[in-house]
Amino acid sequence: MYMYEGNKKMRCLWILSQFVLGAAVISSSLKNLCNQQVDCESCITTDPGCAFCTDANFITSKGSVSRCSVPKDLNETGCTNITFPLNHVEISENKELNGGSANMNPIQVKPQHIKLKLRPGMEYNFTLTYRVAENLPVDMYFVLDMTITMQQKLKTLESVIDSLVKDMERFTSNILIGFGTFVDKTMSPYSFTTKEYLENPCIIEKSNCSPANEFTHRQKLSNNPEEFKEKMKHLKTSANWDVMEGGLDGVMQAVVCQEAIGWRNESRRVLVYFSDAGFHFAGDGKLAGLVLPNDAKCHLDSDGVYMMEKVLDYPSLGQLAKVLDDNQINVFFAVDEKSFPLYEDFCKMSSQASAIAFDDRSSQIIQMAIVKYYKELVNKVEIVEVDKPEEMDIVIQSKCLSRQIKETRECTGLEKGKSVDFEITVKLKKCPSTNGAFITTFYLKPAGIQEKLQIDVEYICSCNCLDINDGSQCTHGNGTLKCGMCKCLQERFGDLCQCTPDKSIGRNTTYDDESCKNKNETGDEICSSSGKCQCGKCVCNHGFKGLYCQCNSEKCPKGMNGLACGGHGRCDCESCHCDRGYSGTNCDCPDSEESCKGPNGKVCNGKGKCECGKCHCDGQYTPPYCQECPTCEEQCIDVESCAYAECVRCYLDRNDTCLSSAACKNVTEVMEFPSGKPPCIMYLNQSCSIQHLQNCEIGKGPYLQVRSIIACVSAPNTLLIVLPIVAGIIGVGLILLIIWKVLTSWYDKIEYQRFKQEVDNPKWGIGDNPLYEAASTSYENPLRGKE
Repeated sequence: MYMYEGNKKMRCLWILSQFVLGAAVISSSLKNLCNQQVDCESCITTDPGCAFCTDANFITSKGSVSRCSVPKDLNETGCTNITFPLNHVEISENKELNGGSANMNPIQVKPQHIKLKLRPGMEYNFTLTYRVAENLPVDMYFVLDMTITMQQKLKTLESVIDSLVKDMERFTSNILIGFGTFVDKTMSPYSFTTKEYLENPCIIEKSNCSPANEFTHRQKLSNNPEEFKEKMKHLKTSANWDVMEGGLDGVMQAVVCQEAIGWRNESRRVLVYFSDAGFHFAGDGKLAGLVLPNDAKCHLDSDGVYMMEKVLDYPSLGQLAKVLDDNQINVFFAVDEKSFPLYEDFCKMSSQASAIAFDDRSSQIIQMAIVKYYKELVNKVEIVEVDKPEEMDIVIQSKCLSRQIKETRECTGLEKGKSVDFEITVKLKKCPSTNGAFITTFYLKPAGIQEKLQIDVEYICSCNCLDINDGSQCTHGNGTLKCGMCKCLQERFGDLCQCTPDKSIGRNTTYDDESCKNKNETGDEICSSSGKCQCGKCVCNHGFKGLYCQCNSEKCPKGMNGLACGGHGRCDCESCHCDRGYSGTNCDCPDSEESCKGPNGKVCNGKGKCECGKCHCDGQYTPPYCQECPTCEEQCIDVESCAYAECVRCYLDRNDTCLSSAACKNVTEVMEFPSGKPPCIMYLNQSCSIQHLQNCEIGKGPYLQVRSIIACVSAPNTLLIVLPIVAGIIGVGLILLIIWKVLTSWYDKIEYQRFKQEVDNPKWGIGDNPLYEAASTSYENPLRGKE
């Protein structure tokens, strides 16, 4: 337990040290980044941790210390005027949330208007609250397919309008309804263009119906369901030739003709689309010679008729999706099953569109589908951005209805009167490159409703310092004092406008930074980010030196004694140049092995290697000189069975001096060696050898056994070995030749007897040569029979 607690404390100390070290590294990096900025604007826009000193006498009194640094360093240098801007917020409008009434619109978003001042890189957090209104105004506009195949479906819709309005009153009592109708363009190839067909498109079916047109606005949004039903009763269906309809033109006009349709500013807008067929879209109009693209503008005449059906092409799907999102109109497509996949694909392009497939067998299906769709709209909220500038970052988080906050823009399962908070984090990534007053406006709003939070943002990209004409400060009037530093006249540069350009090499920039860049090593960094450029030369920060301030004198490696370069070398640009007799990255390794010699004069007692002035011992021997082995048992661990041949020679020569040494003690003669280890052989000369064995016993130590018999072998007779071998080779060769000769003679004799027999008994016959062919040809008359 004690050791565990100790390890735990050590671990905590290690983590703390790493944290402190990391913080120090970050602080040093930030300081270097700030130090290389030359004016107030670049200082405050580079990093939110940088501050700028605007004291007029700062440079002359503080030498090479940079005006741009971290606030702590500027305070320590005695700067009295420090520019360190922070984010600021002003809440301009913050009305309380309410459910609304007949005379008052609801408020679902809080706050409604804020003004921010943001510094680049510095985050600002605030809360946006949304609450589902109890009496939110609802505008519901129907876009109806009036082709003859829709006749039964339209009657079904007419029959459920009253009950539909009653169901919607569960959500709000402030509901308006209206409708418009569509068929298709009265042009070929969408319709026949004969006079009889245009007057009665159903003439082919030998029945009567109304003339077709692409879209007509029939009833403005109102709170009178009876008027809605009455107008639908007097409508007659129409027809066109092809299968597809011009419904998208009807949707476009219903969306963009805000005043004619009667859309309210503070309402939730719902467009319900009824059809049993697909739709034409951009490009289909070319079949009729319509090459002008849809302009997404209102073209309804005083009677609500779409006037540009024979001029403009159908709208594209992307164009329509954008118009729906821009006008915050939610679209609900109620279509038959055959055309449902087409509308479903369009819904994937717009977050505010949905589709279902239905038939006309039950009026309840239509009513329930519309009510369900609206309920889903009310029970969720999604926060969207409008006109957000590219240089802004926005992160939206919320707990929604759970306990854990997460990054999300959408919450579901909401109920009337319940609030949900969104934690908004905004950050200006960088100042835009355009000049002027950096002020912009964007909005955060719940998708599908008109309420929004207006956010006015002012970018803190300048220091707003006044120019002071102070000739004495800026080298005899060669500049103007601004933010405590000189803004130089043309062809002058430097902190005090004391520098002139070197025209011989074409330098005439305000700050001659190019000569302060070591492009081979640090690229475009000025003075290696560790100094500033003055008159084309680097003035290094404290602790740095070199032509480009590339050397940090405090970063040379330290030896074990804590001294730079171990006290045995010279620090040069973060590297050690060691004195003679020393080596290594930190010069703490002596070249001599004297420090590794023990009392016996041997280097590491022969039991290790001398590295960097210290013994690295073999096995279980211990420093400093590898003379001790506390865990070895009577040194038996080091015994090698064949390592003591010299002791055998000493024993045979009866050399008392040699035998008295520690290594050759305990020598005995034996007839046989104990089993377990193979004996070693030492050759005394070319023909004689003797066996020996070194062993060790615990308690007795090492001892040497020598066999009392010397084995000698006489040299063999070479002729006795060579002659039999040669004779054997010759003999085998002769035998093989004899066998070969006998076999060939026997075979030749057999062949001769066969040849002689064939000559003595020839077989001759008379006949034609089978290869011969006569020169004449004979024919038989097939008409002559044989008698």
